[in-house]
Amino acid sequence: RCPALPLGHTTALSRPHDESHQDQLPVLSHLRAVPGGLGQSLAHAKQSHQSLALVMLDLNGCRHINDRLGQMAGDRILRTIAKRLALNVGALDTVCRYGGDEFVLILPDMDRTAALRTVETITRQIAAPCAIDGYSISLNASVGIAMYPRDSTDAEQLLEAADKAMYRQPPRPGLMGQPKIRLRWFLSARDAENA
Repeated sequence: RCPALPLGHTTALSRPHDESHQDQLPVLSHLRAVPGGLGQSLAHAKQSHQSLALVMLDLNGCRHINDRLGQMAGDRILRTIAKRLALNVGALDTVCRYGGDEFVLILPDMDRTAALRTVETITRQIAAPCAIDGYSISLNASVGIAMYPRDSTDAEQLLEAADKAMYRQPPRPGLMGQPKIRLRWFLSARDAENA
């Protein structure tokens, strides 16, 4: 049985300006595909009168893994998570690498209930331990969800809404009993007034 790697305090990485690191994960669409692909998906959703879920996911603890085990181990973790994401979405869904440890999922023809069900399946896969270099490593994640057309009909604004949801009330790292996943829906001004 692999020993667990103590992650301690986790720190999320910012989106890098150098995109060369992202090319090491060919299983997913590239960062540059997100705005264009989302725009096409939104156009199709509008034409078909369908809703769409945009999910932004940030893995916590990747920097600590890189520091403890090296960047190659960190890349292998990201590859494992990327494959799990790709295997747990539908044929019409899109999964993209969006930054150092961030991913974007475009889930067409989904209402909030279906989107939540899909995200719950994905987050269970993320939380499952990864065996890397003799260690059993479990990551946690922050997840934000924004819905078309409820939250926005514009691609950039929908990305911003999912990003805001992901970082709303972020978990404090390193606490005993901390949930593996923090899931947040986008909270609009209208929602806040009705809360």
